[in-house]
Amino acid sequence: MDIYYFVIIITFILCKSINVRANDPKAYTKKVIWVFMPIMIYGALRVNFGVDYSQYEMWYYQWHGRVTEVNPEEHAEIGYQWLNFVMPTWRSLLILVSGSVVAAYILLYSKYVAPNTLMLAVFFTMLYPDQCFFMQFVSMRCGLAIAGVYLSLPLIIQRRYMLLIPIAYGLSLLHTSAILFLPMAMIAGQTFTLSKKEIYVWLSAFAALALISQTTLISFVEPFLIGDQFESYRTHYLEGDTHSSILNCSANAILIYFILSWAWRNKTVLTKAQNAIWRISLLYLMCPFLGSLGRTRMLYYFIPFYIITITYIMNDKRCIQWQRIVFITLAIAIMMYATFVVWMGNPNFVFEHYHSIFG
Repeated sequence: MDIYYFVIIITFILCKSINVRANDPKAYTKKVIWVFMPIMIYGALRVNFGVDYSQYEMWYYQWHGRVTEVNPEEHAEIGYQWLNFVMPTWRSLLILVSGSVVAAYILLYSKYVAPNTLMLAVFFTMLYPDQCFFMQFVSMRCGLAIAGVYLSLPLIIQRRYMLLIPIAYGLSLLHTSAILFLPMAMIAGQTFTLSKKEIYVWLSAFAALALISQTTLISFVEPFLIGDQFESYRTHYLEGDTHSSILNCSANAILIYFILSWAWRNKTVLTKAQNAIWRISLLYLMCPFLGSLGRTRMLYYFIPFYIITITYIMNDKRCIQWQRIVFITLAIAIMMYATFVVWMGNPNFVFEHYHSIFG
């Protein structure tokens, strides 16, 4: 964990020390690249880090060079198997995963985060490691699929469905979850002006999810979880808890209220991109209401949209000061609890075992 703290400090120093003019998008993109370079190196040079590291490494050496022996019955998707065949070394595959994830964050933050709020976005990103970089580096198949979804955001904003549908299928060949979560982002990421009717729809959906049992939710999902590769998911869902804590759900409900209120007040001035992003961020805040269903991958797909939405609200001078203070205080409190209490308090916490190629 000491190494990750060092990466955080270097990242913050780079973010603070590199100054660019607000009207120079190329210079700003270069700054974002430099800011995310430490975490790129951190992920690319890891050794035996993560619960699944040894499994992925074993798969690589089993599959590499066996181009004619793709096995559709393997736990890993066919696309990921082929990727192992074409990458020349195991280290090059790790670099590809880290580079893809970091490139996706660079695209999102350089394009959709204002320069004066980049530090705020980096703050949440680096202190939410279990939902941002940690998961996306360690779970390599899912990390590649998540990066693909992030990189697809411009197409979601442009409503390019004829391109997004084959992209969703292609990403599902790396990790099956993409076939669910990219369409979910496409449906949620509408760009039109918010209406009162839509507010009622969102609030009704969250209220229903807060009341409905997970057994009922699973009854809708389970028919789609067919085949051996979904066995672990079925077991996890059936044995998982019904919902997250009342405290977690209540805190997220307050954040949902703030975001909807902000979007309503600014409905005439928000851009298409902003409208799409804040709507997708509500999918992230929905996760605690879904119990184990929400915590299985869904968090990791939608968290940067929530972080970007935080920067929008904090950068809005029309927003009442006390509301911004309450909003950011609650958002930070939830992040700190999730990271330092829940995640680091887990007996299987793996950041203590980070190793790099340097030892």
